[in-house]
Amino acid sequence: MITLAIADRDHDECVGIKWLSQKYSISFSDVYFASSVDSLLTTIETKIPSILCLEIDMLPKEQLSTIKKLILRYDIKTIVMTAEATFERALQALELRALDFWVKPLSPDKIMSSLRALYSESSKRQKGEKTEERSHLTQPLLHFEDILQEVEGTSFVQHITLIQPMHTEVFSTLMPFLKEYEFSSKVSVWPLNNEVAVIYERPEDKNIHQYEEANRLLRDWNELYKEPLSIVVYSSNDSSISLHKKYIAARNAMEMKFFKGTRNIILVEKEIKWESIDPFLTSSEQRQWITMLESGDKSGIKHWMYEQFLHLREPHPEPGLLRIRLTSILAQVRRYMKKFYLDTEPFETSYQKIFQTILYETVLYRIVQDLMLFIFDTIDSSVLQQQNATVDVVEQSIQYIQTHYKNPDLSLDEVANHVERNASYLSHLLKTKQGQTFSSLLNQLRLMEAERLLLHSRLSIQEICFETGFKNANYFSRIFKQKNGVSPREYRAKNNT
Repeated sequence: MITLAIADRDHDECVGIKWLSQKYSISFSDVYFASSVDSLLTTIETKIPSILCLEIDMLPKEQLSTIKKLILRYDIKTIVMTAEATFERALQALELRALDFWVKPLSPDKIMSSLRALYSESSKRQKGEKTEERSHLTQPLLHFEDILQEVEGTSFVQHITLIQPMHTEVFSTLMPFLKEYEFSSKVSVWPLNNEVAVIYERPEDKNIHQYEEANRLLRDWNELYKEPLSIVVYSSNDSSISLHKKYIAARNAMEMKFFKGTRNIILVEKEIKWESIDPFLTSSEQRQWITMLESGDKSGIKHWMYEQFLHLREPHPEPGLLRIRLTSILAQVRRYMKKFYLDTEPFETSYQKIFQTILYETVLYRIVQDLMLFIFDTIDSSVLQQQNATVDVVEQSIQYIQTHYKNPDLSLDEVANHVERNASYLSHLLKTKQGQTFSSLLNQLRLMEAERLLLHSRLSIQEICFETGFKNANYFSRIFKQKNGVSPREYRAKNNT
């Protein structure tokens, strides 16, 4: 006697699954419904169903372990259903030892294939017959833990494709599309964190044209839906690499969409290595940006941005480092905005928007284009502000100090003369608006450049001292240690190990 329990908050889903099992002559002796956790607990403990179709979304996290204990105690074959094709749901299915994972909307063919297989296996077990491997289920050879952690014996998987939509809500459309898609070989389709893994798991399939198949899949998807997909095709015949390592390599390769854009296929045969760069603007680059902004050199800015970000060659810098570099540029623009009182509405809203774009936009060239448009708008607005003579004296002073701090003879009088103010009055403004004296501000800029040179150059301590505008090496070492707690030599040794 084989029984089925269907636990789903949607009564129509329960009725539909029962109707399909009857229509296709799967002879469950009884079918039980449960629409809440309490009714599910009662059904399991009083009916002990052979097979359970469980909507995982109905379970509070604190109830998961209780249901798991009952499933293991009564050896109930479990299928997990969800409307959320997320990494968390996949892990919960794994914890419940689910034999299959259904993503709503449910496919009738998928339902029947899984129920028939589990019914047949349960029937044979009751008769004492040896059960055969369920080769016609979606996951005949692999389990979630094979992907998510290091497991021996999974190196037979030679091909893995990761598919990532731009927006997570597209999962509800993507999963049924992939489940019903006609692949050239037997595959497993697994919803993961923010992508779907398609795994070609038959070791005998040596000649799968995976890249061509990905092209066909992307073309077929684009004919039906507007939502862009990013696809990574990872193929390796190296029998020493586990499925987990291949998945990690493919997931890292997905970052290449930052450079190549969406609606693209990225072919990878080995793990991607990123180039390490110093993401922060050097002092000379900071001065160059001050000059370009002050002079309104849009052509120069465009050339600089294109050379730095859109003419990159492999190995590419790690995308996170490029985002930091873009925020360093934005910081220069921010100071320029403050100089001309552009840190108010509507400029402030535009600034916050471009900041969010740098942090979260998935494609580099879009960030670059949006940032350049923002900079050009800022330059145009500053021209209008200058016509109204609303220039921030403090910001002018700071920019002059940034440009000339390498001069060991730079003085407050020189800066005051540049901004056409009395030295005492300028000193008061700096202390009031910046909370720092002229000397402390100057030393701060010099020490920041010294720290960078200690980490990213081979200049001696003495050379760095003079390069950053200090006249005396002992004085340089003393104030460096006051700021960092260690001497320049100790700082370099500590951070270069």
